[in-house]
Amino acid sequence: MTKFTGEALTNYGLHISQINALGLPQITHFEFICRANCIEPTFEMFNVFLFCELHWWFLFLQLSN
Repeated sequence: MTKFTGEALTNYGLHISQINALGLPQITHFEFICRANCIEPTFEMFNVFLFCELHWWFLFLQLSN
């Protein structure tokens, strides 16, 4: 787990076991895209594009316009 992933989970108050199987790849994909573009990912930037919601598990959904 990277520092950014840990920061995102901590800021949401989540443990890695609380997110669904697609949640972790969404966090890491966001981080990889940022780093590929030489941008340091931040929790605030992550929240511009995705938000966390509880269904059966916590999952990350895209923000709509």
